[in-house]
Amino acid sequence: MNKKRLITVLAATATLFLTVTAFAQTEVDFEVRLMDDNEGVIIEKYIGKAAAVRIPATIQGVPVREIDGAFKGNNVITSVVIPDGVKKIEYQAFSGAVKLKTVTIPEGVTSIGDFAFSNTGLTAVLLPRSLTELGILAFAGTKITTIILPAGLTKIGVGAFSDCVNLKTVTLPEGITEIPGAMFSDCTALIAFTLPASVTSIGRGAFRGCTALTTITIANTIEKLDFPSSNAFIGCSKITLINQATLKKLGYKGNF
Repeated sequence: MNKKRLITVLAATATLFLTVTAFAQTEVDFEVRLMDDNEGVIIEKYIGKAAAVRIPATIQGVPVREIDGAFKGNNVITSVVIPDGVKKIEYQAFSGAVKLKTVTIPEGVTSIGDFAFSNTGLTAVLLPRSLTELGILAFAGTKITTIILPAGLTKIGVGAFSDCVNLKTVTLPEGITEIPGAMFSDCTALIAFTLPASVTSIGRGAFRGCTALTTITIANTIEKLDFPSSNAFIGCSKITLINQATLKKLGYKGNF
């Protein structure tokens, strides 16, 4: 092979290599920092170009344990697979990633932080059974249509699913005691809702602006509910009169 031909082949090979590696999910696609206990790393920024992202389980031989703001405002990613071993999805981890439609969250994740997936394009999410804490506005403004909260979830932040205008179906576990303020506010597609018998409190504006909500199934064992304010159901004028009467009997003093 002559020298000119060899240079052409090498140039073509280099171009192909750059093209492939630019879209590969490798360690160099992520900026990380070591955790204080030195037992894992926290992903702080995704600097790759791929739209479909598979986060590696280890980086430089150290396990990935947390994701913290790494994809905030990203306008490229469409799907993300989070690896086994991750324990926490922190503050604004994916917030504002408007093209993000799917995310795989593994068992073992115990905490999803404030604004973690807010204002993303998520259409569905399967929450792991290991989840115990869900932050403020964690999934607010997403496009999810259904949500099933796991039985082990003990802490839910204000407005966790607010402004989810496509949300139609919600399943809450028995054992949950509080529906926090604004939890489902302005979920304008939500038609029916079942209140677990364990619930003792419904927070400020929890269902405010749920304009399609007609039916709330209330367990006969519920004798009283605590309403910190009188606007939990403001804007829910389609709730049946029977439901309205029951809620007032249980302690609600506001309008619908």
